[in-house]
Amino acid sequence: IKTPVQRRIEYVGVSLAEALAHIPQQPASDAALQSHLEQHEDEFATPEGALPAPTGSLQTPSGPALQDVRERVLDHWRAEQARHRLMEVSLDLQDAVDAGMRFVELALATGLMIRTTPPMSVSASDVPMGPTSSMVRDAFQLPLGRLTRVSHEPSGVFVLRTIEEIPARVPPFEQVREQVRQLAVKARAREAAKAKAVAVREQLLAKRTEG
Repeated sequence: IKTPVQRRIEYVGVSLAEALAHIPQQPASDAALQSHLEQHEDEFATPEGALPAPTGSLQTPSGPALQDVRERVLDHWRAEQARHRLMEVSLDLQDAVDAGMRFVELALATGLMIRTTPPMSVSASDVPMGPTSSMVRDAFQLPLGRLTRVSHEPSGVFVLRTIEEIPARVPPFEQVREQVRQLAVKARAREAAKAKAVAVREQLLAKRTEG
């Protein structure tokens, strides 16, 4: 029932989903997709090998025609563009951190918005569209106000700092009444089961003695 130590965390950065949302649905021309297909041809090859090239289609010398794998190539292209965006943000954040900028200055220099989490414990799960649980754990290891390193994971790039710590506490009874009730029921059930087991054991020992 006891609430563990919690912290509120500020962070700046970009998630992969946010980066992907700003990537165009498709490039300006098929030439970009064709180039992407040629660079990553092995990822789009079919088990049967190269597909025949329909008349007038764009096709690599030994790979599938673009029109046959267009959606897959498009998804792959957009994902790669989003990853490039994350790398750019990572480098910008690292430059700002290396320059010794304060948190607000860092946000202004990179054009990123400062966001704040609700109180969370060190074992909290990933923040939606935000830092991962491992990034949160890193923030808990530092004193209040200290910036974390630039954390770059596949799901996003972020810098965090904790701004408030809420000590561990026992919530008021009214807030945890149902939890207390369930714990009491389980405790009584365990006690009853143990008493029943002891009684059965004694009966079995008596019957064994009797033969």
